[in-house]
Amino acid sequence: MATEATTETSALAAAKRKEFTRSMIELAGMLPVLIVICILFAVLTPNFLTQNNIVNVVRQASINIVLAAGMTFVILTGGIDLAVGSVLGFTAVIAVVVSLIPGLDWAAVPAALLAGALVVGAGLAFAALRRTAPPPAGAPAARTAWAPVTTSATMPAPVRTAARRPGTLLTRNFATLLAVNLALGVFFGSTQVSVSAFAEVHHAAAAAGFLYGLMSAASLLAGLAYGRHRGHTPPAAQLPLILSFLACASLLPLLAGAPWQLGLALLLPGAGVAPLIIVSSTLVESVMDRSVLTQAFTWTNSASAAGIAVSAAAVGRLVDGPGGTRAGFTVPLLALTATAALTWSRRHALASGTITATAATRPPPQADSPGAAQRITRGGPA
Repeated sequence: MATEATTETSALAAAKRKEFTRSMIELAGMLPVLIVICILFAVLTPNFLTQNNIVNVVRQASINIVLAAGMTFVILTGGIDLAVGSVLGFTAVIAVVVSLIPGLDWAAVPAALLAGALVVGAGLAFAALRRTAPPPAGAPAARTAWAPVTTSATMPAPVRTAARRPGTLLTRNFATLLAVNLALGVFFGSTQVSVSAFAEVHHAAAAAGFLYGLMSAASLLAGLAYGRHRGHTPPAAQLPLILSFLACASLLPLLAGAPWQLGLALLLPGAGVAPLIIVSSTLVESVMDRSVLTQAFTWTNSASAAGIAVSAAAVGRLVDGPGGTRAGFTVPLLALTATAALTWSRRHALASGTITATAATRPPPQADSPGAAQRITRGGPA
């Protein structure tokens, strides 16, 4: 008896320590990651901790602070917005273009505000289309001519089971999705720097924005095409396929020898970006408990931001070295290849951790006959 009591006490103490560690990790959030990034940059760049650089970093971060303030309210209401960066870039381009027109520099800010209002208004008008809106959580998904069957919008509310530990971020499935978003950030950061360096080396620095815009346009079209996809492949199976496609497509920029060739080479990688973001967000919503869903999306977005920051700094040094832009384009290839291998090994675990519609939409058994009542009493299906 004494041995059993001691064992039970030890197990209880271990459980309390584990719960305390989990709560501290969730409370700290991304602060440890920020500290690691600051230490890394301080080591790589001697001027990082100077007053001028700190003021410059704070000035640059002010834009993200404004965006984060609005995104906070979106996430708190249970939503997610993937178009914040696109709206920022679109309005900034409009402001710059208008400011360069002789005599119309005063209209730059009003033009940017008008462009942002049009984008937001178009989004609200699209959201008002109830005919194509997804069904409420838990309701049977009504198939439309365009709606996919595997997106997060058609998924029912999560059902807590014994296999899913409610209220925790410390799961292998979530760690896999964090790695996916980190690799996506590495792709963004390293590609931006490498494209700019490639354009400058070929004496076409002004074409860098156009080249990167081609990739963004390919991502937009791929996202629209994916939205019309009616396949039945679950997101857990789509994820390694999309990552493998993106990794293979990342080989093409290594073969480019001129700016126009790089523009064509960036189309295929761009086509994999939007589907990857959609599937990753769908899986986060599917495998995580509702009580930590907001934190989960915050962590995935922060992982992408960390990947962008670290890879941009690292690739900036690589392209200045003997490897040139080819070394820069190799970084996203390696990151995506490693993440694709990880998701291939974890695809069954992701599939088993995904919430399915069966448990949420199955009606309760009805005892409308003596035989049915007897089967219910025995625990069998009605």
